[in-house]
This record gives sequence, C-alpha cells and structure tokens, in this order.
Amino acid sequence: MVGLVGVLGMLLYSGALDLFAGWGNVQQITINSVYKIGSDLNVTVANRGSTPVEVYVISIYRLDGTQLGSQNGGVIEPGKVMIFSFPNTAVAEGELVDILITTVDGATFKYRVAVQ
Repeated sequence: MVGLVGVLGMLLYSGALDLFAGWGNVQQITINSVYKIGSDLNVTVANRGSTPVEVYVISIYRLDGTQLGSQNGGVIEPGKVMIFSFPNTAVAEGELVDILITTVDGATFKYRVAVQ
C-alpha cells in the first residue's frame, strides 16, 4: 500500500512539473533520406503529422560546423515529402551531416544523419 501511494505521488508530482511531457510525442517533420547523386546532395523531408508544415529554411552543416548549404523551404502537406537539392556539395557517402530545419513559426529541428 505504501508503494502504491509513493508511485501515485511521484506521478502526480512529475505530471505537475511536465517531466514526462515529451514522452510519446512523435515529431511531425522527419528526414526520410540524405543521398548523393553526382555532386548534388538531396534531402527528403516528410510531414508525418495531420496539418501542413511550412519550412522557412533548411541548412546542412558538417560536424565541425562548416555550412554546406542553405535553402528556402516551402509548404509540406500532411503525409507528403519534399526534396531539397543542394548542388555541388562536397560530402562523401557515409559522412555524417547535421541538418537544421526551421519552420515559419520559429520551431527548429536538428538531425544528424549519414549521407547515402
């Protein structure tokens, strides 16, 4: 009985502080793939949510912080994918890159992915 009261108290306390707020949340914007065709780097961004997402800007960086490219975005409808192409990008297959996506409402998403 004491254990049950302790667990319930912990859940109430953590709920009041929003300690578990991020659990179970699914990101609406995801990276499907980052692949290279010739010297161009393509990034496919998917909208996994139920509302449109307007991407303001998408940027690619090396792990050392060097920016490889940046592009203005567009509106991605629910369940759809948008491909962003970065021409003449000097990255090798298997190299890790950081991708930053900023939406028009100011939200920023950061992903670290390997180039295919």
